[in-house]
Amino acid sequence: DAHATCPYPGEPTVLTLRDFERMLLSPENDAFDASMLGEAECDTSLRMCDYFIESSHNTYLVGNQLTGRSDADMYRRVLLEGCRCLEIDLWDGADGEPDVTHGGTLVTRIKFYNVLAAIVECAFVASPAPLVLSLEMHCSEPQQVRCAALLRDWLGDEVIWQKDIERMGGLPVRALLKRVICKGKDQRGKKEYQPTMSLTSPPSFFVAQMPTTA
Repeated sequence: DAHATCPYPGEPTVLTLRDFERMLLSPENDAFDASMLGEAECDTSLRMCDYFIESSHNTYLVGNQLTGRSDADMYRRVLLEGCRCLEIDLWDGADGEPDVTHGGTLVTRIKFYNVLAAIVECAFVASPAPLVLSLEMHCSEPQQVRCAALLRDWLGDEVIWQKDIERMGGLPVRALLKRVICKGKDQRGKKEYQPTMSLTSPPSFFVAQMPTTA
């Protein structure tokens, strides 16, 4: 009743669309107890699959998915807000450098290396929890090779490839603190295509240690 509208005195209250929106966003409908935030320590003894992970879809996107723009600052923003899973849609760049964009639309393009620079800058400012990069791969093989090189350059050499997945899956979160986990899937839909980074279904994963910055 606190969020409902009474159009005229003496008439029944009604819940308009705007009232419903206010109710959903009101503090009374919050799923968290604000008084408990920051007081409890997180148990990091479990595996990543035992936790809810705050995730972002089309992280690079500002505006709508058809005519919006891509901006590397969106990665900084969501990381500083505590997000731990980011999406990166990778497409061939005209200059040989992979682009990040929403393919098949009018969304603008940004360079993959600018996205990685933003991620390195803000990856563990808000949280030491492991960061997941979800790579949606649309690049040709040569630019997939370039993607791999950029990931190594920006994220370091401590990479666990597909052969190490079984061991990595049993590690508790505490062993992955301040680590970046990349997962990828080839979206090209060509059965005969064998991507260099093994981004096939089921997704392959690797872990890279973030470099120390001065």
